[in-house]
Amino acid sequence: MFGQQPQQQYGYPQQGYGYQPQQRQPAQLSSLGDLLAGNSAKAYFGANSQPGDTVTGVIEKIETTQVNDFQTKQPAFWNDGRPKEQIHVIIQTQLRDPSVDDDDGRRSLWIKGWGIQLKAFRDACRQAGVKIPKPGDTITERFVGLGQRGDAPQPPKVFEFHIEPASSVNNLVNGSQPQQPVQPGFQQPPQQQYAPQQPQQAPNQGYQPAPVDPWNPPTQQQPQQPAQPVQLGQPQQQADPMKVNQLKAMGKSPQEIATLLGVPVEAVTAITDAANPTAHPYAANGEEPEF
Repeated sequence: MFGQQPQQQYGYPQQGYGYQPQQRQPAQLSSLGDLLAGNSAKAYFGANSQPGDTVTGVIEKIETTQVNDFQTKQPAFWNDGRPKEQIHVIIQTQLRDPSVDDDDGRRSLWIKGWGIQLKAFRDACRQAGVKIPKPGDTITERFVGLGQRGDAPQPPKVFEFHIEPASSVNNLVNGSQPQQPVQPGFQQPPQQQYAPQQPQQAPNQGYQPAPVDPWNPPTQQQPQQPAQPVQLGQPQQQADPMKVNQLKAMGKSPQEIATLLGVPVEAVTAITDAANPTAHPYAANGEEPEF
């Protein structure tokens, strides 16, 4: 029995009684959408960034990830065991790196989930009126410089942010026309089927206008409207006696009154003759009637 090689189980050599080899967990595969869209992009800001460097782009993806330790490249934790978190934003820009053949303009922004960077990002969200930025929003980040070192091993990087919600951009480009103000106490009348349409006026209580009514108060001067042609086979329009008498008092002739009211001349003369009992057909020739 001595000198025997230890037996292998599942490809692992036995290392004493009770040893159980660790089983490798299956890798988490990406969805087809994530695989095609890509979950990573080249970081815009780096060690060579200078104060004043600015980038603007449309948010394509925004998520929360865990910070990796700068030296060990392993996930970083706080002293109490909580993971150190950061905000990862992928934006679509117009930038193209000539040294990269397949550069599509996508860039990554990394925002620490604590300290002055998180505060600046919160202030930008508050000024934009959004709780959480979403894909489609436009974000601008500018590198201000280095802040106070304090107890940190390195001075923190100071950034400024500006967020433009997608709804504001859409309203600016494709916004609807502003509605016309409505006067209180006035209802819009239904659109008439005839033309031309006259300017709207306050309704006259107790009087309903005719379908085509160019009548206006004597104090207002309105252009004359052409007389409406009388179609054969239809009853002639009746003239309003009150309007006829008022126009006649203004010195208008029967032809002018008929043109203004859009009625036949005979309808006007019938009203004017009835209003003047002394008028007689023979009076026009200077003859006296025989009794």
